[in-house]
Amino acid sequence: MLKTTFRFLWRNRFVSGINIFGLAAGMCSCLLIYMFVENELSYDQHHSKKDRIFRLVSEMKLGGEEDKMGLSSYMLSPTLKKDYPEIEESVRLMSVNKQTVWIDQKPFQFEDNFMTDPGFFRIFDYEFVEGDPKTALAEPGTAVINEDVARTLFGTTTGVLGKTIQYARLPYKVTGVVKEEKNNSHLYFNTLLSISSLNPVMINQLSNDWFYMAQTNYVLLKKESDIPGFQAKLDQLRDTYIVPWLKTVNSEGAIRFKAQPITEIHLDKEYKAGYSRTGNASYIYIFSIVAIFILVIACINYLNLATATSSKRAKEIGVRKTAGADRGMLFRQFILESMVTTGFAILLAMILLVCLMPLFNSLTDKSLHIPFSMPFLSLIVFLLLFIGTVAGSYPAFYLSGMQAVQVLKSQNSPGTGANRLRKGLVALQFFISVSFILGTIVVFAQMHFMKHTNLGFAKDQLLVVSVPVADSSFVNRFEVVKSELKQHPAILKIAGSGSIPGKFSGMLLHAIEEPGKQRIEKGIDIMTISYDFLDIMDMKLVKGRNFSKEFKSDDTAAFLVNETAVRSYGWKDPFTCTLANGFGYNGKVIGVVKDFHYASLHQPISPLVMMLDNRISGNLLVKIKAGKEKEAMNHVEKVWGQYSHKYPMEAFFLDETFEKLYRNEDKMMQIFAYFSILSIIISCLGLYALVTFSLEQRVKEIGIRKVLGAGLPDIFMVIGKDFLLLVGLASLLAFPVAGYGLYHWLQDFANRISLEWWMFAGSLVTVFLVAILTLISRILPAASANPVVSLRTE
Repeated sequence: MLKTTFRFLWRNRFVSGINIFGLAAGMCSCLLIYMFVENELSYDQHHSKKDRIFRLVSEMKLGGEEDKMGLSSYMLSPTLKKDYPEIEESVRLMSVNKQTVWIDQKPFQFEDNFMTDPGFFRIFDYEFVEGDPKTALAEPGTAVINEDVARTLFGTTTGVLGKTIQYARLPYKVTGVVKEEKNNSHLYFNTLLSISSLNPVMINQLSNDWFYMAQTNYVLLKKESDIPGFQAKLDQLRDTYIVPWLKTVNSEGAIRFKAQPITEIHLDKEYKAGYSRTGNASYIYIFSIVAIFILVIACINYLNLATATSSKRAKEIGVRKTAGADRGMLFRQFILESMVTTGFAILLAMILLVCLMPLFNSLTDKSLHIPFSMPFLSLIVFLLLFIGTVAGSYPAFYLSGMQAVQVLKSQNSPGTGANRLRKGLVALQFFISVSFILGTIVVFAQMHFMKHTNLGFAKDQLLVVSVPVADSSFVNRFEVVKSELKQHPAILKIAGSGSIPGKFSGMLLHAIEEPGKQRIEKGIDIMTISYDFLDIMDMKLVKGRNFSKEFKSDDTAAFLVNETAVRSYGWKDPFTCTLANGFGYNGKVIGVVKDFHYASLHQPISPLVMMLDNRISGNLLVKIKAGKEKEAMNHVEKVWGQYSHKYPMEAFFLDETFEKLYRNEDKMMQIFAYFSILSIIISCLGLYALVTFSLEQRVKEIGIRKVLGAGLPDIFMVIGKDFLLLVGLASLLAFPVAGYGLYHWLQDFANRISLEWWMFAGSLVTVFLVAILTLISRILPAASANPVVSLRTE
């Protein structure tokens, strides 16, 4: 039976090759997406106490508006640990942003640095190379670093305990080295510093302000049975501590803390501004559906090819039945052929998997590898059995059920009864293909819109130089640095700012007083800017004036706001409004800036307050003449070296920041494009199979039509029109289904395109062109054949 199987596959190697390639492509796609989904779902699963670890998130209400944040109050962890015995451990995690570290006067820069409590390693699982996790962060001025940092700073991962690393203001003693994180975690750190190292003034400020959200809090419960009642305890803490505090500070705000399981953090998009590497649950669903659809298309191809070539096997089946073979024996033979074909397809799929892995990793920003774990191997076995059995069952039933008398009649060709099923399956293939093509067009259009829409400011040719706040020799010499930079003809304008569009600027509580109305409090997004900021960004004032050196009070008693703030707060005359905040600014609104997108287009424009800071308080902005980037950069580096003697210069162009904001969508567009191409290829193979079957049934008809004078266009229309109608029907059915899904995907963007007719027309034209080319490639040889050959038996 096995010998017969291999003989048949070899004799029909063209059809077998199409079957094997189609199945291999489908299974390779399925395995790639399985690894992606499994990777996304594995975040934080490696922690041994994961079922008892929670992040405390905040839901704040100020002025009737609610903000949901992954951050929470500084005093939350110690208060919970002190008052609630069901909590085994509670820690805070506070970002200290990018840091420069000096070793022997040589600077090194690292991101992902945090301050935390000593109990951090009692909650989370990290393997120590050196040091004691119980005491590593117990003292002020201590630090735990990962292996990569240790190698970079000291050239080794061992023997570094007790060594000193010098930060901008304080030295820290290395008390631990942890292995690099190989498991997926929502939290990644290079350095952990003891939180007791904080400045006492800062600690006092954080300890007396429950609304100061600058850290994440994590808790570890003693027992899983404590989980249901824990939320009630959080509400109790709010009533005990926060409600009375709100009264003392005369605030009408409200806050509620909620416990979020650690395993849900990575795919969460509800709570913003947490220190976590987040994914997107929508992509998991989308890619899972894509994997299923690609596999379905491949299985349909196998089924269609098996039944379309049935006429070639008719006499074989009749002879074998005449010789005594029963239906069960034939059924097993055809199932074995299906299993062997699927086995070869799996081998090819694994080869494709190895070849395509680097490309897929590049598209998804992952470092996936073939796991060869029990779940992965189980999936391969499942695919072998499922596809081999299910995809091969119908052809096996169909072929083994042929009657010997019928199939041995020379003029009868079996298979016409299954024609409707085959056409329906091909229609399903093109239904899926059209959906993929439409999805690719819509994603591309949305990406084009985001990258080319008017943001309300000029981001081109704008160099951003990051200036460490601790670099006082540079920060406090803004006017001198500006004068030096302007000496080069390639540099057009200079400005400074605390934050830049495209990066979260921060939110600050403001007390707002408007004549005739009650004082209210609002959490408002903030930016600190220099006098020249609006000019260098080409931002427009719609009312009022800009900050000016002629008004000394602008330093701390003046605000610029955007149009959205005026609309949102219902200010009839914004220049009569007074704002005050915890940064020491207290004064009037002096100007209204035309709305601009200072955040991603995923988000709507929110109210924004801009305050004056005429130092270089984070970023030096340099407008460069087009075509003179290299000369300008060289001059900026020269000036940097003159005034900053400790910190290396770090610079980037502002338009690069906005490119990074849409990296996920960019990757999704590319993945959709690849899968669209793959689905079209496999679907065309299915169409090719159905056309092949139809031509085998109509060989003599074509011959007669040619004898009667029919030309190639006539034969193409007779044979191809039914298939083109099939493709058209599949497209029309796909449009509402795919359009519905894409409409909901677009809802993730506050600024988005609309689904327009040309997107649907484009996908329809694309699929029709591909279908016509496929039909021509098969019908043309048949229509060009000598009719004498096809009619000679007559």
